[in-house]
Amino acid sequence: MTQITKAVERQDQASRAKLLQRIDALRAEADKTEKMTGIDAAKKKVLTNGITSQILELQSLIKSTID
Repeated sequence: MTQITKAVERQDQASRAKLLQRIDALRAEADKTEKMTGIDAAKKKVLTNGITSQILELQSLIKSTID
């Protein structure tokens, strides 16, 4: 039983790390989007909102695994 618990905890930590890496990648993408030129403001806002939405979903997943 102890080994199963440890395995699940390791998996949770790995999953959390992957989610955090994805959040970092999305934040970098949001920064690039903000710096884009040659794209109208409305399109930029749509892209930024989509990225922000994905970040919020991932943060919610992380929070649900902690609670």
